[in-house]
Amino acid sequence: MTGKIPRTNLFIGRASVTKSAFKYTPMVIEGFQFFFDTPQTLVRRGLIQLERRIANVQTRQLSFADLEGSTLTTSSFNATVSGSVHLTHGVVDQAISFTGSGSFATVIPAPDSGLLDLSRVADSGMTVRMRVKFTAFVEDNYYLTTGADQPTGQGIAFFYRLGRMFVIFSTQTQLWSVSLSASEMLSFGSWYKFEFSWSLVSGLELYINDGFVVGSKVGMTRGVTAAQAVEQVFLATRSDTEMTTAVIEVEEFITFTATRTVLVEKGGFKLVNFTWPQVPAEPNYTPPVVATKDITKISIDWTGINNGLLITKYFKLTMVGTVGISPAGASFTAKSQGCTVDPKTPGCFDNMATCASYHGFSYSFTLKFSKYTENMYFLSTGGERKDQCGVAFFYRYGRFRYIVSTSNKVWYASSRAAPLEAITHMVISWHQHTGIRVHMNDKRVARSWHGWPRSGVTCAAKSSIYFGRSSSMTQTQYTGIFIIQTFAFYDVSWEILDGRTDINPVQTTTAAPPAPTEPPVETTSLKPEVMTTAEPNHCQPNPCLNNGVCEKANTTSGFKCACTPDYSGDTCKDRVSCPPPPEPTANVAFTVNTASPDLTFKCEVATYAGDKQAYRVRWFVEKDMTQEMSLGTSKSVELQASNIKLDISLKKMHCCVSTHFTDKCTESYSKEKCSDIFEVSAKVATESLKEGTTGYIELTPAVPPKFLCNSLMSGVVHVEAILKRAPFHDYSCKAQRRAIVQAVFSPVDDTKTACGSKMDNDAWNPGKAYRINVRPKDDRRREYRDYTRTVSLDVVKTIGTDEVCRKRLADVKVQFRSDPRMSACKTYSDPHITTFNKVEYNSFGYGEFVLYRHKTLKYAVHAITYKCDGRASCNCGALIKVGNDVIRIDRCPKRRRSRSLPMKVYLYKNGDLTEGTKFETKGSTFIVTLPMGTRISVKKTQRGSVKFVNINIKPSAADVGEVEGMCGEVGVKKSVKQPGPNGREYNVRSRLEVKEFVRAWQVKDTNSLLFGVRESDTTKVDWPVWCECSTQGKATCGEHFDVEYCMPYRRRAKDQTEYLVKQALAPRPKGQRRRRATEGTATNEAFEDLDPDLIDPTAAILAGATWPTKGGITEAQAKAECEKYILQPPFSDACQEKLDTNFTAKIEFCMDDVGLTDAIEIAQNFEDVIKEECIDELSDNEAPSEPGDTKKDPFNDIVTQLCPNDCNGHGVCNEGECQCLTGYSGDDCSISASAVPLVSELTNLGLCDMASTNCELFSVYGEKFVDSVHLQCHYEEAQVNGLPSPTGSVAFSGDADFFADDQVICKLTGHTVAPYRVKVMNKDTYSGDSQLYLPYHSACHTCSINSDVGKCTKVMNKGCFIDKVCYVKGAKNPSDECHVCEPTKNRDKWTQSTEGDCKTSVTAVQTGLIILGCVAGLLVIILACFLCCEQVKRTQRREMMQQRQRQEQELHNVSSIEAGQASTLGGTKAAPGINFDDLFETNTLGTTSAVFVANSGTRSMSNIGRATTTSNNGKTISNFQF
Repeated sequence: MTGKIPRTNLFIGRASVTKSAFKYTPMVIEGFQFFFDTPQTLVRRGLIQLERRIANVQTRQLSFADLEGSTLTTSSFNATVSGSVHLTHGVVDQAISFTGSGSFATVIPAPDSGLLDLSRVADSGMTVRMRVKFTAFVEDNYYLTTGADQPTGQGIAFFYRLGRMFVIFSTQTQLWSVSLSASEMLSFGSWYKFEFSWSLVSGLELYINDGFVVGSKVGMTRGVTAAQAVEQVFLATRSDTEMTTAVIEVEEFITFTATRTVLVEKGGFKLVNFTWPQVPAEPNYTPPVVATKDITKISIDWTGINNGLLITKYFKLTMVGTVGISPAGASFTAKSQGCTVDPKTPGCFDNMATCASYHGFSYSFTLKFSKYTENMYFLSTGGERKDQCGVAFFYRYGRFRYIVSTSNKVWYASSRAAPLEAITHMVISWHQHTGIRVHMNDKRVARSWHGWPRSGVTCAAKSSIYFGRSSSMTQTQYTGIFIIQTFAFYDVSWEILDGRTDINPVQTTTAAPPAPTEPPVETTSLKPEVMTTAEPNHCQPNPCLNNGVCEKANTTSGFKCACTPDYSGDTCKDRVSCPPPPEPTANVAFTVNTASPDLTFKCEVATYAGDKQAYRVRWFVEKDMTQEMSLGTSKSVELQASNIKLDISLKKMHCCVSTHFTDKCTESYSKEKCSDIFEVSAKVATESLKEGTTGYIELTPAVPPKFLCNSLMSGVVHVEAILKRAPFHDYSCKAQRRAIVQAVFSPVDDTKTACGSKMDNDAWNPGKAYRINVRPKDDRRREYRDYTRTVSLDVVKTIGTDEVCRKRLADVKVQFRSDPRMSACKTYSDPHITTFNKVEYNSFGYGEFVLYRHKTLKYAVHAITYKCDGRASCNCGALIKVGNDVIRIDRCPKRRRSRSLPMKVYLYKNGDLTEGTKFETKGSTFIVTLPMGTRISVKKTQRGSVKFVNINIKPSAADVGEVEGMCGEVGVKKSVKQPGPNGREYNVRSRLEVKEFVRAWQVKDTNSLLFGVRESDTTKVDWPVWCECSTQGKATCGEHFDVEYCMPYRRRAKDQTEYLVKQALAPRPKGQRRRRATEGTATNEAFEDLDPDLIDPTAAILAGATWPTKGGITEAQAKAECEKYILQPPFSDACQEKLDTNFTAKIEFCMDDVGLTDAIEIAQNFEDVIKEECIDELSDNEAPSEPGDTKKDPFNDIVTQLCPNDCNGHGVCNEGECQCLTGYSGDDCSISASAVPLVSELTNLGLCDMASTNCELFSVYGEKFVDSVHLQCHYEEAQVNGLPSPTGSVAFSGDADFFADDQVICKLTGHTVAPYRVKVMNKDTYSGDSQLYLPYHSACHTCSINSDVGKCTKVMNKGCFIDKVCYVKGAKNPSDECHVCEPTKNRDKWTQSTEGDCKTSVTAVQTGLIILGCVAGLLVIILACFLCCEQVKRTQRREMMQQRQRQEQELHNVSSIEAGQASTLGGTKAAPGINFDDLFETNTLGTTSAVFVANSGTRSMSNIGRATTTSNNGKTISNFQF
């Protein structure tokens, strides 16, 4: 056909012939492309790929369809996973990601795949394809293995070691190995298609991204007699028992039963030229000139070895095993043989660090190899070990391997092995600039100047040299046969030795044979190592330039190039002439549409492209191009986030636009014009925070939160805050030797596993902010300056409980501000008060006073004062209100006086104890910590006969501006004007106004805390939860975690909160107190009134002392004594400086105390007061230790002088506390460990009501109690009037808990709670006196103790006392629930219950008794009838007998006369022929009587009738009446 070709149309869905009616074809078209080229050219250029089934090839594919639990569903294989394994997005399909130690997959492939047995595919060959992405290279990472690299293994192994990727295929008789440099040829975050092709004929070949990289045609012979059977394939680990940390993603895993060459020929695979990375230039190093005298040479003369030992001035050589020594050298032939060289002089010979800092080293050998075995070591100084530095020379995978390692780098090289049975001269040289260089028979065979970084290794100062074994083996594990003829060491590298005539280890010795016929193969660190030289391949390297494809051809050059349209020539060198496209002139905008369901990015150009031009848009994530699009005739194009196959989280994105022609030179593009950068991140804002306040860190994401962490995966997102610790700048609790966490955070959710905030993806909208609440920890430290800490913010994504992604969003600086104006309030001695703002004044009143009261929280501290020593007032107790509860610490005098006035504690509790409350004891000090951190300590003190307590209140940040009372306000400037409860201000330094001030804060009777608070006052406080987060993924959370208290003492206090709760009492506020007990009767003393003679709230408040006192003490004497204890101690000046005072007020207060108490010895108390205040102040102002800080801590200058009573000479003062010598105890070491304790009284004077108290625990009060393991309570059962007597003499001992120096806790756990006499023993001897402990139950008894004698009286109608046990009314018998206690019916026995099932049981018994009665009545009637009948018969018989008797009477009388005998009643012999019935006679009453005579004790026949029994002269006479 000639002329112009007519235009034709393309019809889709119908025929080209136009008809009036035609049928539509139902179909869906996803895409349509048209190419002006042949399919072969399109395949070669990579524009299309032909996917078709390959004939006669078995294909097994592992595509990851689903992961549920540990089961991985695939298309061809069964697989299970362990550890942190999850599905993610690959390039074209789902991929599986392995992260963390212990994460791997186990695959059981089909037998015909060849993975389990290479012999099945030895002829056909096999190909394994893996598409992988590396995120890190970790030593000994295994990516695919069946154990081929193990001594007895076989199959396949693909792993990373020493900076290289190794691929090994092995059978029982042969091993093929190839490797390549990982760090130079591969990069992180990119996908690579690895293909391993193998057969017996073609050997092993490695392809990457369809390009041939390296091959090994001839396998190494191995002699494995019994190879281990392969049963499974491991991905990402070596085995299921030896875990490694693989960090890799795998998208596909396919096996083919054919070599890759066959697959290419069949059309299923393509082959391209592999693009080699640019070979780095050899380092430009000019070696220095080193004089011969400065070069150290150390050689070994093997013939000088004697008895396995050779000692020179340089080294000591020790033979291990029987090493053959001859003039020919040292022969190593067995496992047990080796040689160790220990250097004697320091230098490069024994220290790699010296070699690195000098001129390197060179080893020179002359060797002869007779047999190679796997892992055969020739020389080692530790270079092969991960934790050491040194050199290693060994044989592995058929090649010589060389390693040199320093503390920060490791060099690796390899070469072919030397020929067997030939003398070989070798030189191994290294320099830190030129790397490893190896010469064999004067030819360079290996070179590696690239070292891989390493960290965390410290080179040993001295290392040995091992011949014939590794440095980590006691004996050689694998040994072949070789001989070392000569050995020499030089402390310079080959570059310095090269060409020298005076010394040159590279010169071949005369004994060396000519070079082997096989040419040496030089291996660099970049090129892959090759086992054998393959057939010439003229396409390697690729001679075709500019992306041309090389093809084998029968040409003079052996190849031809298929060039791209823009290039031509034999090597595609010449560019086809094309005019450059014009650059875009309009601006490019990058916008984000966050309103769509899927995040959408938009790239827009302001104007259209020119004629016959089009725009190309390329999308970039960081520097990686992820998508390429054509705008065509449009000005904008959109890209959805779901179509991006890269993780975009926390990365920068932009788009670039270039122009190209549409008619010709279509592949030529102009210079790109790019948009602004868009960050897939979030803005972070914070604020300066002050202790006691809550602030926040605010995050505003620019995208939905799910895109902030691994955008390719689903999951729940939260932001986690991690406070970075500053070890040298964080304040620390010096006393407790721990650093203070400076801030706390809100938890992410209720699980409290991390700090931060949950980021709800569904609730997100543009501009939405997420806040992390943060609060500076209230540590009560006066830093006097602001400080800054770094908070790391991590975005975390989880699926269920598994963390699948974590990325660092930002490190933000947060400034914390501390309020320095927070001193403790103290009231001591007479009493004297120092307010929170350090104002000092006197308070001479009696009764209960408000020291501290929180305005918004229900916390308060009241002090109780009493008249001590006649006129003075002293603190005797503290009442601490904590929410709904009151803790009473009390040594006030009661109506019933105690000789020792011990300090006792009571808890009046409403429900559960207020959460966060803590009660501790330490010697003579009781400590209460309130939930928000305020701390109250009460210390027992005595000077002479004056007994009192000192109270110290340490405020928290929550008290700033929120408290009132006699302690003043927290956080205000110092002022003598103190506010009263009515708002009026009083000058507390005025003796007149201070009286009014004290009276204003005196507690009225109805508001007293002495016996707790009313239940109507109770409300629960909900405290927020705070978390300490200094470790990633770990939080320690709880209420009140925003408070940290540093105790001013080192010895740890004992937490006694649990004991206090067990002994808690019911509150009994004033107005609800029970009737006052009569004198001499002990009741619960906590409910008794205090001694009205000593504590009178209505008494006048004293003005001060008058001089002289009644005892004759003058004002001058008092002042001198006070100055002695206040100004003269060696610590006084330093403490005045720290306390910012001149102690003038202290001297005034001391003189008032002496005058009011008339006791000069009370002045000594002020020395202890100053010591305690000084310790408090110094501990508050401890500075953090700084690196290299040589300044002397002023605390250490005086703290050793601040111990009470200077430890009485029985201890050492250490940081303000006594460390007592062995045998002594107490705060001031005044108590001997063997002292006999004094027992003065028990809890509640010995009474314990089991109805309301746990009587298994009780306190014993006294003196000289020692805190030791020997402390015991002794019990002897006691007799109490009104209670059952003891069953026997019961006595036993049990461990006691030390509570305070005047109180121990006795425990009856495991013993019967009964009356006992109680003693206490410190070590060897029990206290001489004992106290009666009388537990009882108020439902059965009322008890009292008078003059140490107990008495109990039964209580009516409240309980039952059965078998020495008291049961309350209604209690059931433990062994029979139908028996209950009914004291109104029986107080001593159980009563049958009529309730429930027990009532049914009673009714059944009653019915049974009725039936039994009826049966018995019927039997009686029948018996009566029978007896009546018998009576009638007897009457008739008697009449007949009487008639016969009358007839025979005459005959009887005649016979008696004739015989001359008389018949008498009761004779020993009856008349012959007389019947038994003749013995009966009839009396006047018509009753027949029978008389028997028998011995005493004979039972009468009572069952016959009524019997009457009498005694007659020792005989028993029974009369039976019928």
